[in-house]
Amino acid sequence: MCSHKNKSFLLNSFFACTLAMFFVSSTAQAGLFAEPWLGYSYGTGKSTTTASSSLLSSTSTASGSEIGLRLGAKAGWLWLAVDPNYFSGTTHSVLSDSTSKDETTTQTSIYGLIGLDLPGRIRLYGGSSLLNELKTKNTSTQTDSLNGYKAGIGLRLTSRFGANLEYRSEKVIKASDSVSGTIDVAANYSAFEKNRGAFSLSYLF
Repeated sequence: MCSHKNKSFLLNSFFACTLAMFFVSSTAQAGLFAEPWLGYSYGTGKSTTTASSSLLSSTSTASGSEIGLRLGAKAGWLWLAVDPNYFSGTTHSVLSDSTSKDETTTQTSIYGLIGLDLPGRIRLYGGSSLLNELKTKNTSTQTDSLNGYKAGIGLRLTSRFGANLEYRSEKVIKASDSVSGTIDVAANYSAFEKNRGAFSLSYLF
């Protein structure tokens, strides 16, 4: 389960981001922006069960397309934004009993971001998830809630178009299955994590 420290961190991050955006947008040089983006991502996952768990450990790979929309405020080089996005793809998992399965996968997340637009059309940014839900479907549907962090680098190709590379690290904190019900993540897993790299093209309004 999500610890009190994790909950406090996410709550503090959310309020800090909100206050910072209000401050930035209230300055004379600030401007609001919208930046839709379309991308492709590929990642790996690993779940390691505890000795007392009846569940199986697994390794996995996932790939698919993504669409998102950054909404934020910018002053000078600094910008802050919320970044909701939707992923749709497939996950291939290999279980510790040597069986494998393929699952339809969707993920809905909202990240809070802070970034810098540097000279030379280079962009650096990073942030943490405010909402993050992953669903995998085969014979049943499993729904995972995750804590995540991302870091990215972008290149402004023109005044409007940009290309971005980013890395995400996410950990499952809650899980439930449509057949077996709620899964106690803390009791059943010593590690339950997913890492992903993504490439996207964006358009700045």
